[in-house]
Amino acid sequence: MGLNFGVLPNVLFKPQEAFKSLDASVADGVIMAAILTIVAGIVGSLATLSALNIMGLVVRPILAIIGVLLGGFLSAFIAKLLFKGSGNGAKTVGFLGYASVLGVIQAVVFLVLGVLGMGAMAGDAMMDPSATMGAVTGALGVAAIVGLVFFLWSLWIGGNAVASANGVSFWKGLISNIIAAFIVAFIVGIIAATLFVGMMGATVTGGMY
Repeated sequence: MGLNFGVLPNVLFKPQEAFKSLDASVADGVIMAAILTIVAGIVGSLATLSALNIMGLVVRPILAIIGVLLGGFLSAFIAKLLFKGSGNGAKTVGFLGYASVLGVIQAVVFLVLGVLGMGAMAGDAMMDPSATMGAVTGALGVAAIVGLVFFLWSLWIGGNAVASANGVSFWKGLISNIIAAFIVAFIVGIIAATLFVGMMGATVTGGMY
């Protein structure tokens, strides 16, 4: 089948149309999620002015793959159980992998906002140091609004992905996706915490020798 990067703009702005025209397998979804997560991680490191975390570039794609697999199959199961959908887990995983492109756009947007915000704060600090706090508060407010927009955007894309893959309405796909997302977030959170503790333990142990 192969990866179809050309469909990504439509996934963002015309998800229903994009998913209807897309034929994605489990492998496609997993590979696409891993690639897009790595790209988002690289952009995110620029946004936070942090060094490129090689370990993070390894762990994040693994968590993304786990999330897409669990989320896809679980969403399909819920859509079938509650709404008599087709229960096509393979296609749902594939579509949700393509939906990961939103993470790249979010990272780019926060990178741009970060650059503009730092420039504005630097100018304010030179003109009036007391204005820096106001600039920081304003930046946090903008970040919160942008975060909300991306959250709603992700619900729209994810709902369409599940709906298209399982032959149900958007709202049924959305509900299935939300229920699955809560369950997956809990599971992935445990896995992430375990990996973090393991890496910290390895670092401490390595530092002792």
